[in-house]
Amino acid sequence: MKRKDVIELASHYARQKGYETEKYDVSVEYRENVWQVNFYNKEEKPGPGDFFTVGINDTSKTVEYLFRGK
Repeated sequence: MKRKDVIELASHYARQKGYETEKYDVSVEYRENVWQVNFYNKEEKPGPGDFFTVGINDTSKTVEYLFRGK
């Protein structure tokens, strides 16, 4: 998968779960066949829980998980 496609899939999934993805900055990491798309709240002073991560399996091109920040 290309980075752009991974971000689009993760963003779409997050929106389905109720997140307003336009309020988040995004970073992407690739480890052991899983893309981790990290969403960080763009607010000047974000608080606890203002981030989440979506895991995308590179082979199956499916979402494996969504972890909420604490």
